[in-house]
Amino acid sequence: MQSRSLVTYALAVVAALAGCAAWAEPKLAVTPAKQPAHPDQPYRIVYEATWSGAPGAYSVFPPEFDAIEWGAIDLVESRSEVRNGLNVVAHVLDVTPYKIGDYKFPEVRVQYAEPASMVDEEQEEQTSDVPEDLPTLRVAPLDVQVRHDLSLLAGFGAFALVAGGCAGVWMFARRRRKSGGTAEVVVAAADLGSVQDALHRANQRRLDGEFYDFFRELSEAASSLDLAEDEKRVAEKLITRARDIGYGGVRPSDDEMDGALREVQRLLTRRQETESL
Repeated sequence: MQSRSLVTYALAVVAALAGCAAWAEPKLAVTPAKQPAHPDQPYRIVYEATWSGAPGAYSVFPPEFDAIEWGAIDLVESRSEVRNGLNVVAHVLDVTPYKIGDYKFPEVRVQYAEPASMVDEEQEEQTSDVPEDLPTLRVAPLDVQVRHDLSLLAGFGAFALVAGGCAGVWMFARRRRKSGGTAEVVVAAADLGSVQDALHRANQRRLDGEFYDFFRELSEAASSLDLAEDEKRVAEKLITRARDIGYGGVRPSDDEMDGALREVQRLLTRRQETESL
């Protein structure tokens, strides 16, 4: 009678352990970077396999994924730790996009195995690092939006404010000199030659299909000139348009780009005529 009770107890323990093992199978989760992706800059995505129980209950293999045409993928790091009572194996991927646009990061597959199931594989000659027919964790494709880094444009905005202040001081000094009857002409704060260079760079950006940089170059050129109040709206409009293109990834029309270029050239010509007086 006592032996029958022991057998019953042992079977119950085995069933409970089997249930725990099934409950403790690894799960795979993804954590993309919080900041947006930018061209030619690494965008970090972390995949974590987690399970409860013994740390050595499973062996987790490196991730597998299909190649992409819109960027390069690098496995930066694989690490393991215990976090909040869970065993964690993290795979850190960096994807470097080539250009702006909306893309799909491919499905990621991570195989795992119990060490006991790999004994026979280790005794045989291995043809690959990962044994075949192992259970696989999967994460569905991930949406990745690649946009221009507008922090550069924000920095330029601050520079434009400072440059505008300097231009105001220069204009005030020039008017005072003229009112005093002197024929001396104060040298302009802005180098008109550099403005012309900016227009050439803008043209090249347009030919290269870099429309955000096209409008950025034009806005920098316009903001560096000594503008009247009504003319400042041209520079503001160019900055706003650059932001729209950077966020939206749209292609402006040729007529729009022609018009923007003519506006800045008109401002430059007016400034050159003022300097010649």
